[in-house]
Amino acid sequence: MNINLNVVSVVYAANEKFAKILGVSLVSIYANNKDVDDIVVYVLDSEIKDENKDKLLMVLRQYSQTEVQFIPAKDISKNGLRTFRK
Repeated sequence: MNINLNVVSVVYAANEKFAKILGVSLVSIYANNKDVDDIVVYVLDSEIKDENKDKLLMVLRQYSQTEVQFIPAKDISKNGLRTFRK
């Protein structure tokens, strides 16, 4: 069995407002890690529009990357978060 250890996995949590910043971050990761065989990207997706997902996939193809997974995620900011302080 041949295992490729030159793979990087990256996880983002993003909504529509963060999609553009996510794209810039992907460009940076791909441009600065050309020695890595594959970069697998997971996006915890809080309602990113299909139009912006397509733009993110274009970035992926520009850098000959093969995998991004959009995982539906609930926007927890809508439910309010409990803050714990000392």
